Amino acid sequence: MTFGWAALDGAAQALSRLRTAYASWPDGGRIDQDFVDAFTREINQDLNTARALALVWGLVKQPLADADKKATLRHCDRVLGLGLEHWRPCRQAIPADIQALVDARQAARQAKQWAEADALRNELATRGFTVEDGADGVQVRAIG
Repeated sequence: MTFGWAALDGAAQALSRLRTAYASWPDGGRIDQDFVDAFTREINQDLNTARALALVWGLVKQPLADADKKATLRHCDRVLGLGLEHWRPCRQAIPADIQALVDARQAARQAKQWAEADALRNELATRGFTVEDGADGVQVRAIG
């Protein structure tokens, strides 16, 4: 195994995305046994966690009900130990100047001024914030 800071940063970002997706899904789903069987085969193959995690990302992208994804991932996390069930997103106040940039970016996007919107996203990044556009609106998060 080769260690590198870039790889560590990438793993941290991937874990953050997985946690965020998991937390956004509703409870009450059913475990997808076919996925669990495939996951178990990979993890039992000399503890092939890289392949098992690749399967997890495949599950995230599957056209399966989000509640079923959550139930299935909760089951597999007993092996992975990522603590997905107990993780909660950090709620933080967004400074007024950052919120003003976010609002200006939204206005630029609505006006289809893509270059301006990209410039504002870059400005937010230089100030330590990311902006993610989704079906539920804009998510603003501090980097790190």
